[in-house]
Amino acid sequence: MLLVIIGLSITTVTFACSCVQLTPQESFDQSAAVFSGKLISQEQVNTAEIKPIGISQRDRNVFQVERVWKGAKQTQFVVYDNGAEESCGMDFTTGETYLVYAHENEKYLYTSYCNLTKPLARASDDMVILGQGSEPTTPVNFSKGNGWGNAIIGIGAATVLASAGLLFYIIRRNRRH
Repeated sequence: MLLVIIGLSITTVTFACSCVQLTPQESFDQSAAVFSGKLISQEQVNTAEIKPIGISQRDRNVFQVERVWKGAKQTQFVVYDNGAEESCGMDFTTGETYLVYAHENEKYLYTSYCNLTKPLARASDDMVILGQGSEPTTPVNFSKGNGWGNAIIGIGAATVLASAGLLFYIIRRNRRH
């Protein structure tokens, strides 16, 4: 009984994340996109329609791309992760630059601890294997709202002001007659 109590009192932290350790070359070969980029935005989203099954909340990460080794040569990528380190998710920091190995599931890009994604400052071994890469050439903007939110607000404000001006004009004109 004493051994059971002692055994139960000794706790260790365990995580559900368990993965086969890949080499940078293996991770490159298995990835749909490999790039370095600065994390410019991150938000947790409900991704019931996005696979794989079992995780309903994920982090949607938007990266401003600096170099591309594999995949589209675009200026930004949206990459989802599992949203929690316990689920092999990444603990990204906005403003930090990362080397991202992303796999594709349907039309979405994903990354995780298991893909070897890491801060660029800790990727020197990977860079030896990857080489120089290339600059992105296709401009895209995946930032939240893609700029349309401000345009819609501006159009709405202009419409309200124009309507108020027209109403004021009609009232003044009717008072004169």
